[in-house]
Amino acid sequence: MSLDSATVYKHNIENIKKQENRAILDKKWTELAKLRVKRADFEAKIKEIEEGKL
Repeated sequence: MSLDSATVYKHNIENIKKQENRAILDKKWTELAKLRVKRADFEAKIKEIEEGKL
């Protein structure tokens, strides 16, 4: 993986944060939980890329 992938993941995280806010407003708690797990996965992948593990 390259730093370009990290940029894509960061962009995805920003989109997920917007979706999380929408889920909070709509009181869709299950959707919010799924989005948070997805965001955590992307954040872990970014960390791995930055540490050079991938």
